[in-house]
Amino acid sequence: MTLRSIFGEGGFSDSEIDRLVYSRDAGDLEGEAMAVVWPKDVKQLHALVGYAKRQDYNLVIRGAGTSLQGGCVPVKSIIVDMSKMNKVLEIGDDFIVVQAGAVLDELNHRLGDKIIPIKPFNHAVCTIGGMVAMNCRGMDVSKGRIGDYVMGVDVVDGTGKYMKLKNPTAKNFVGLEGTTGIIAHVKLKLVSKKEYRSFSIYNFNTLSSMMEKVEKFRGKEEIKSILFFDDLASAMLGFEEKNHIVVEFLGDKGVIKDVKEIERILSFKEVLYHKLRKSRFGQIEDPKIDSDKMAGFLYWLRKKSVPVYGHLCLGVVHPCFKEFSKLPTEMHELVETIKCENASDFGYGFKRKSFLKGEKKVKHKILKEQYDPKDLLNRGKVHE
Repeated sequence: MTLRSIFGEGGFSDSEIDRLVYSRDAGDLEGEAMAVVWPKDVKQLHALVGYAKRQDYNLVIRGAGTSLQGGCVPVKSIIVDMSKMNKVLEIGDDFIVVQAGAVLDELNHRLGDKIIPIKPFNHAVCTIGGMVAMNCRGMDVSKGRIGDYVMGVDVVDGTGKYMKLKNPTAKNFVGLEGTTGIIAHVKLKLVSKKEYRSFSIYNFNTLSSMMEKVEKFRGKEEIKSILFFDDLASAMLGFEEKNHIVVEFLGDKGVIKDVKEIERILSFKEVLYHKLRKSRFGQIEDPKIDSDKMAGFLYWLRKKSVPVYGHLCLGVVHPCFKEFSKLPTEMHELVETIKCENASDFGYGFKRKSFLKGEKKVKHKILKEQYDPKDLLNRGKVHE
């Protein structure tokens, strides 16, 4: 049995151009692809894992390829492009079952008054399997992560076993970056597009006055999220060059209630993201900082003239560094020194696997040994 016999002429390529195209993701790392396959069903996935076991090849599962951390960069690997497994299998009143290669925006466009509420920056191309593998958080952080909506997954693990899993076992394949199994199908909970929420925007001359206000809001049930833009990021958005927070309220306790104005507020992060990249602030980080250390951390960024935005209820902030800057390394060292978390939103991949520590690392090792003991899946990613 060969890859060509498993996938046919249209589902397999070992051409130089395809191997080159698939040798990297959206980041700056480059690897080596041995071949590319485009599976259409679970039967082909099962046959592929059996082939890889016999030949001692490793498999790299790829969705849209938007990772910046080397999450789908090959190491003499067979690339498994899931884009042809893109069908909707079932739609219920409050759920949808799709193949892993289905694209988020295309699904939401056909769901009417329901929605999959997690919307990452690359929502136009994001595949459901990739989002689940990364456990993505969307731009609207009050919605949580995609894993909060996963009701079940069908997977082929690294031993070749095909499993139809419900929670809690399904969670063993959420956020593991494709290192424990190939996600074939996903069942997701849907929510209504209609929401009852409002917003208020506050500005501050100093970080200390802003943090005092944040502490007054913290823990109140009616507060869903607190989005922060420092003075540099605020200026990029066209605001006065001051620190701003956008507070989301459950119900009508906020000042801003108009639907169109709320839509504009919800677009702030996406607008800023594109402005940052246009200004060559292409290195966006995602540390999680304890509340008692947040002010000092933000002061450090301000002294370095680093634009930053983030989510103060969660403690997750996004410093934005110039491309090829050495400041991210300094920041990582600072975060380690103050005993906070360097990677909370964007995954680990090749680049940041040293940031996986403690209980998370132990859990990953246990799951890896259980589902992929031969290390066939996404070799070299996440784990050492």
